[in-house]
Amino acid sequence: MERLAQWIVKQRHKLLISFVVLSVIALIARQYVGTNYELSHYLSNDMDSVNALDLMKDEFGLPTSVRAMVNDVTLFEAAELKKQIAKVDGVENIIWLDDITDIYQPMSVIPKKAIEEYYRDGHALFYIYFSESDFTEKTGQAIKEIEAIIGDKAYVFGTASSSQDVVGATENSVSSLTFLFIPILLIILLWSTTSWIEPILFLMTLGVAILLNSGTNLLLGKVSFITQSMSTALQLAISMDYSIFLLHRFAEEREEGHTVELAMKNAISKSFGSILASSVTTVAGFMALLLMQFKIGTDMGLVFAKGITFSLITTLFLLPALTILFSKVIDKTHHRSLIPSFKGLGKIIYKLRYISFVLVLIIIVPAFLGQQANTFSYGGSSISEEVGSKSYVAKQAIESVYEPFNPVILMIPANEPVKERELMQQIEAMPEVDSIQSLGTMVDDKLPMEILPDSVRESFASEDYHRMIIALNTPDEGDKTFTAIETIKRLANDAFPKHSALAGSSVSLYDVKQVASTDNLRVNLVAILAVATIILLTFRSKLLPFLLVLTIETAVFLNMSVPYFTGYKMSFIGMLVVSSLQLGATIDYAILMTSRYLERRLSHAPKESLIMAVDDAGGSVLTSGIVLTVAGYAIAMTSSVQTISEMGELIGRGAFLSIVMVFMLLPSLLVIFDKFYINSQMKKGGKAHE
Repeated sequence: MERLAQWIVKQRHKLLISFVVLSVIALIARQYVGTNYELSHYLSNDMDSVNALDLMKDEFGLPTSVRAMVNDVTLFEAAELKKQIAKVDGVENIIWLDDITDIYQPMSVIPKKAIEEYYRDGHALFYIYFSESDFTEKTGQAIKEIEAIIGDKAYVFGTASSSQDVVGATENSVSSLTFLFIPILLIILLWSTTSWIEPILFLMTLGVAILLNSGTNLLLGKVSFITQSMSTALQLAISMDYSIFLLHRFAEEREEGHTVELAMKNAISKSFGSILASSVTTVAGFMALLLMQFKIGTDMGLVFAKGITFSLITTLFLLPALTILFSKVIDKTHHRSLIPSFKGLGKIIYKLRYISFVLVLIIIVPAFLGQQANTFSYGGSSISEEVGSKSYVAKQAIESVYEPFNPVILMIPANEPVKERELMQQIEAMPEVDSIQSLGTMVDDKLPMEILPDSVRESFASEDYHRMIIALNTPDEGDKTFTAIETIKRLANDAFPKHSALAGSSVSLYDVKQVASTDNLRVNLVAILAVATIILLTFRSKLLPFLLVLTIETAVFLNMSVPYFTGYKMSFIGMLVVSSLQLGATIDYAILMTSRYLERRLSHAPKESLIMAVDDAGGSVLTSGIVLTVAGYAIAMTSSVQTISEMGELIGRGAFLSIVMVFMLLPSLLVIFDKFYINSQMKKGGKAHE
């Protein structure tokens, strides 16, 4: 490390130039990184819903749809509006009452069921299908044109419209988060450093790391909108520790009278161990997400782990160069430390050590059981239908007149009219099914295919398959919905063994639910084992990994049990990601506190070591913890996408609870169990860390 530190200091000018060049390349590359808004793309290829989507794409394309309700119109006015909507670029098909009956005949002659489905009390309901997927610019523009045609007294809702809302919300939240979080971060850093210029150096260093991370996302092609919304703030918040560790050690070396170059060389070599341990544990927590069958974990895990790696690289190779370059400015802008002494807190923690230990033993059981008993949402409305959003208002308005519309698409072999009719009758009889659109409902299925209208034939029949659009009157997820999906699958398989396929948002969520519990156990177990192994290698103690992981996992259990005790249904993505993130990111605080305790324990009794360790590490732990807490709540406040907002709240609350556990529980555990591990540490000569 001394040779590497010496090389870094000696080659600082070349390193600065290299990072400038790499930053320019990354800035260009990031412009070509796409954003993936379709969570169905992250389903495993062996899931039934994925195979069904592939089949539908091959046979019918992947049309997305909305329902549009126009108020206070006559049948003839609605028919005219339909003609205008059909001309919009991007609209592939539009289905309404005049597709199944002659609207110019007396109302008394038109079948009541047909009228009830498309026209109620002056409210016309159109089913509009688009030529491209939910999130494309063409679909978004088509929706805007449709809204202009139907006017202010009309509502548009469906996967396409709510998906476009997510696109807009994601773009707005990233900029809003930056404007909110950066000023708060600067204030925290000014409070925790001893120079007015140091926070600027931190932000420059991590800014380059963020730029390199976003630029290299081009290697992934696209990143999910969830990852994009959170990656910058989390990378800043989680890896800020590394810069603080290095510059704190640099300041200590300068106080001993060393030159700038020698002080930096010593600071790099002495702080390298703690910086590496902190970063590797965080990376391990994120890499555990790669084991999720729902591949959103791979997307987030790779981007976040890559970001931490770039933060480590810039801290070790760029920050020293910047610090030496601006050393005179740092000296001129020096101010006294604004961080208070933590010795008083250390004394209180020592006095309450047994009470803290017993209290945690009491609360950990209900906290563990509570987080195990959580109920989850798996996507759908938790992604795009935030209360008060445009989609939410439209959905409520339409469903105040018409039944909820949750379409699933069933594909069955063509040329089996008798079986198809029987199957359709069985499905129609289900209480969860509101209506079915198919060849049999649109036209007489005895008519030759050649004379059918093009719009009907293209929408419901291909050479090998017929398609039914089944409108469920249930939410997009939940026990009732998933039971209905199981029933439809069973009926279709009985009629057409191994030759039917069911697709749709709820079907995808059903598959996600099947793998969620397995993903949860696998990710958490691997994250815990990986972090514990790194701690074992760092401290060379069999007991310390258990004590440190217990400290943070207690905070995780408390964090994840809050939704259960407050009756809130939590997104399973948030639960999986934040559990692993909280462990990987905040175990750093426990590592730092333990390192300081062991360092002081070389020459002091347990009581004095605890008090001094709390004082030594308190400022860094509190600063890092507050930054991550603020980052989490800033994400929660700036995102109107419910799942992202919820994850932000989990991160913020989790970071705060980890701070509490590291200050109150960990020092108590270190003292109470001192005799069980300290002798082996002392025999090895101790292990001094940052």
